[in-house]
Amino acid sequence: MVLLLCVVWLGGCARFGITAQSKLESSADIKGLTQGDISYQKGVQILRSKLTHSSVQVELAQKDIAHNVIVLYISAQLAREPASASAQVFSPAHIRAFVDDVALEILDYERLRKSDYDFIDILQDFNIPTPTPSVNTQMAHYNISPFYYVASPGFLYFPLMASPFMIESPSSIAYAQEKRGALKVLLINALRESSLSSTKAQGGFVVIRAKGIKDSGTMIVEVRIANEAHKFAFRLEKLR
Repeated sequence: MVLLLCVVWLGGCARFGITAQSKLESSADIKGLTQGDISYQKGVQILRSKLTHSSVQVELAQKDIAHNVIVLYISAQLAREPASASAQVFSPAHIRAFVDDVALEILDYERLRKSDYDFIDILQDFNIPTPTPSVNTQMAHYNISPFYYVASPGFLYFPLMASPFMIESPSSIAYAQEKRGALKVLLINALRESSLSSTKAQGGFVVIRAKGIKDSGTMIVEVRIANEAHKFAFRLEKLR
């Protein structure tokens, strides 16, 4: 019984490294791959795809799947103006992710808002500082100051608001507060329904649940815009 429990525990806690897979490595094995070569911006890996009617950019910052989620920043833009503002709306519903033909769940805004995932390290990989508690001799004020993430080629941080909280035990609760602050930052920058145009890209963070990833392989992310399918490849390696 003890041996069985150990096997289950280790299997459930397997960690995977993740990296953008180059077009040269992927094109022979993946049909319909549209991405170009990998570029980098302050450690963030960037993949771009340009088709006749639309362009898509996908950014990956994390190096491993440590908290059961994969976070991408995905932006899209049209080549020509649509007939109306509602003609082409971009949202997580236009994105799919697969590993060995097994679909991975993409969290919508409401599921994300109610989640308990830890995004601290992932946001820091995107070069976004997470809000942290500040402590003095009398009390701890926790300042949740969300920051805006602007897709490559630049980053912009803009404090939006401050909400101080009384904390009785800073040493025991600081992590939980920072975790909630990180979720707030991610929610402000999450991809939600946005009308696309030819003059400005729209995008946001997309969170993919890692449940279903059991072994090394390739994750395909497909973004459908203007009846076109943009496909991107990411290599998953089980860490020993």
